[in-house]
Amino acid sequence: MSISRFWQIRFAIPLALALTVGCGLVVRWRVRCADSEIRGRLLHQATAIARTIDPGLARQLAFAESDRGQVPFETIRNQLVAYGDFIRNRCVYTMALRDGRVLFGPESLSPDDPLASSPGTVFRQPDPRLFEVMEHGRSQVFGPVRDEYGEFISALAPVVDPASGKV
Repeated sequence: MSISRFWQIRFAIPLALALTVGCGLVVRWRVRCADSEIRGRLLHQATAIARTIDPGLARQLAFAESDRGQVPFETIRNQLVAYGDFIRNRCVYTMALRDGRVLFGPESLSPDDPLASSPGTVFRQPDPRLFEVMEHGRSQVFGPVRDEYGEFISALAPVVDPASGKV
């Protein structure tokens, strides 16, 4: 092996290693940026949706099967379907905390969708942060979280009654 070839190899390996590590760090940084951007967008969308829901209509929901077909339920459901179509998110849903249990209400999914929940269905594996949103009225995005429906990143925003300030 010639001396010049020896020096080429001696410098090529560390250079290749440095480039690999550097590219890996850049990719990692970009992934974190993209994740932050996606979470921010989801939180913004969830907050926007929550602000469009009339608290007076939401207050009329029992979060039970008897809601289906009633004006408040169908109005909110139609809003969620339209907004879900607009933001290209097929799963926009509502929940309420009743007697310590989380119940599903109107959602954008069609009733025959495998992820759909009938109004009043108990959410058996809610993330503890869900209770924080409902109790303290602060929007959050978290995940991925695995529950009985699969693995998701969720953005949750409360519908707040402007008169009382309550969720």
